[in-house]
Amino acid sequence: MKTLTNTFLSCSVRTEDAEIVAAVERYLIQFGFRCFTVGRNYSIVGTPNQAVKNLIEQVDCLIGVATIRYSATDQSNPNNTLSLATPYITAESAMAFQADIPYVIIRTDGITLEATAKENIYITIAPNLNDGKLQFRDSKETISTLLNDLYSKAQKRALSRKIRTTQSVVGKISTAILGGAAIWKGFSWAAQPECLGQFYYKDEVCKTCKYKNKCKAKKSINNSNAN
Repeated sequence: MKTLTNTFLSCSVRTEDAEIVAAVERYLIQFGFRCFTVGRNYSIVGTPNQAVKNLIEQVDCLIGVATIRYSATDQSNPNNTLSLATPYITAESAMAFQADIPYVIIRTDGITLEATAKENIYITIAPNLNDGKLQFRDSKETISTLLNDLYSKAQKRALSRKIRTTQSVVGKISTAILGGAAIWKGFSWAAQPECLGQFYYKDEVCKTCKYKNKCKAKKSINNSNAN
């Protein structure tokens, strides 16, 4: 069994799309992708956009599922009607691209992808399931190659992120240790009596002072200068 990689599943959360999204999630698990979607199985205290941003920072790849949401007309070609997915597909794939997160888009027949989603390699499926299973328009070999490549890139990103996190933790610990030493040194200095170095350590006034050895050193230097 492959080590599961945390994956942002960018998709519609509408009830009518739940069945096909669930089928995609079941299919992806065999390739090692553990899927999270804002509004389905991931949430934080905050706005949806804040949740999306937070999830992007925790995953190592993104897979979009583009199902039809809108029908639009091309103003330059009124006879051309476009089928568009939820705009979150475009926004979230753009965020993945900006964060250098590898991603792949799965679209249903006839969907027109836009922006970064359009520029990337994508997989096409039928808009309906066959006995609860996805119907792919691409060959199994093509799909396997693409998803295995995505998994490999995600694992490399996960390793790199883990190394950076470890380095950051070590750095913070080192800073805390050095900072603690500096604070302790500061406390020690502040605790010294103002008369330090002004009396000879064998003087009566110094007998009970725990800093008298430091006075001894300074007094010795003064004596050597005097001689």
